[in-house]
Amino acid sequence: MGGDWRGTQVERYAGVCGAYWEGSVWYEGLPFSCASQEQFLGQAACPIRLCAKRRRVEHCGLCVHYPCQLLLSFAGRGGGDDLRVFSAARRAEYGDRPWAHWAREQLTSWLDAYCPLRELAAGPQGTVRRPGHPEG
Repeated sequence: MGGDWRGTQVERYAGVCGAYWEGSVWYEGLPFSCASQEQFLGQAACPIRLCAKRRRVEHCGLCVHYPCQLLLSFAGRGGGDDLRVFSAARRAEYGDRPWAHWAREQLTSWLDAYCPLRELAAGPQGTVRRPGHPEG
């Protein structure tokens, strides 16, 4: 696990959008999680995280607007195999731990899934780029 991030396994790897990043090399290197990106970056880098925060929901599957166009567009960027829309609903239905067990088994589906945090993980010399800073 990257950095000194603290939290449960589900909190560490669960994306607000329904993705599950355990086993993704780029995500493992981040010193923060999807849910804790604001504490590290000073702002959320992900529009889905911003939306969930604005709507006061823990994840997309709990939102009354599910599935919204933003979530569908993220899934579309991930290609035809992107499971995040189905996964968000499954997380809401099953609860975090049973959902995480299922999501962990879908590792190959998450490897190519779109996430704006992936761009931050590509900072120079293994550093995390910070949005809004001249150095990245």
